[in-house]
Amino acid sequence: MSHVHKTYIGIDPGKKGAVAVITDGHLCDMLSLVKLNTIDLFKFIEGHRADRTFITIEKAHARPLDGRRSIFSFGKSYGQALAVSEIVLGEALYKKEEEHTVGLIVVPSSIWKKTALGKGKHDKQDSINKVKEIYPDVNLKRTPRCTVDDDNIAEAILIALYGYKFWEGSQW
Repeated sequence: MSHVHKTYIGIDPGKKGAVAVITDGHLCDMLSLVKLNTIDLFKFIEGHRADRTFITIEKAHARPLDGRRSIFSFGKSYGQALAVSEIVLGEALYKKEEEHTVGLIVVPSSIWKKTALGKGKHDKQDSINKVKEIYPDVNLKRTPRCTVDDDNIAEAILIALYGYKFWEGSQW
């Protein structure tokens, strides 16, 4: 019997969001959503589809101080992430099976952050620090020209890890 490959994809939607991919427990790829269209997102996720693929998306919510344009932009990105995920996972997503071969969960930031970072209020730097603690050699720069780590990529990685822990039933 051959090895069954499992892929866990984390999506931090938004104008500056990101996607991270964990395959067989190892961080293998990351992509910034900046200037990315729906087709590019589809190709990226489809390109990482495995025997068993599980996608976790941060749940969209508007904050009281967000402007209308910002809320619309975030909602659009969130909708794209959901639609692309459902298309990539296909009808297997809706089959009732004992052993899941695909899965999709939407998780509020408060839940995955509490699980990944612990109780209390956390800023974006906390996400970067946690990812560097788990993956010391990771490059969190959005592009080769960037000089600072991208917190959206860090959060996409933590969302993918949340999904990995959720579907594997393991603790942090």
